[in-house]
Amino acid sequence: MRSVTVPFGLRFVVAIAAVVLPQVVSAQSKDAFVRERSSGLIAGQDVMQKNDMDAAMSRSVRSMISIPLVDAKKLIASKDLKGARDKIVLAQLVPDRSGYENHVIARAKLALAAASDDASQIAELYDATAEGTWYTKEEKAQSLQTVAGVFYNAGQYKQAIVWYDRYAESGGNDSVTGLLRGQAYYLAGDFGGAAKVLETEVNRATQTGSQPPEIMLKLLADSSAKTSDVTRFDKAAQLLARYYPTKSN
Repeated sequence: MRSVTVPFGLRFVVAIAAVVLPQVVSAQSKDAFVRERSSGLIAGQDVMQKNDMDAAMSRSVRSMISIPLVDAKKLIASKDLKGARDKIVLAQLVPDRSGYENHVIARAKLALAAASDDASQIAELYDATAEGTWYTKEEKAQSLQTVAGVFYNAGQYKQAIVWYDRYAESGGNDSVTGLLRGQAYYLAGDFGGAAKVLETEVNRATQTGSQPPEIMLKLLADSSAKTSDVTRFDKAAQLLARYYPTKSN
């Protein structure tokens, strides 16, 4: 193919004339986040009742607390949020709760807030669940992912960025969450940050032999164009032409 030098502005128009508008990006990523929630945040009854060998980290939960919380988990899954809230309140009425019992109740409340897209309490609830030594590294990452997603769905993109960054710093590397993180930067108007995050996700995908999503490449191109980053723009444009060829390419 004959090589032709094309002005940067024109290259931008040709490569991403069809870039999805922010409203569409938001709707698409919200759907992705809903699928992400399936990981769940409430431990099953078998986990909640598991005895720890170290008495200082006891994970025993009395049945008067564990049973309503297991019921709450099922009700959240079936979208009966009022019923789930009532079950959590029932567990909270039990007196003389241990630290671990308070932890599993906080996790149930966090899961309910996530299912309700309740951004007003989600950060505080995460802090409550993070107290103590009971969270595994993976569970902590899942919770950070969930908190970020609630802020994202609420359109509070700057807050979402704070939590997506914490998720990434904790070692979280889910590709859908990485795209959501890049979109949060984009929708918050931080195009330099968006380009950096999206390029990282594109590199991760290509290095593992995966095909980057089209929206990821389009947003990388658009963010790069907005910051006059020719190198990143050309990279995105080339990958768009390779993976998503059109007549214009």
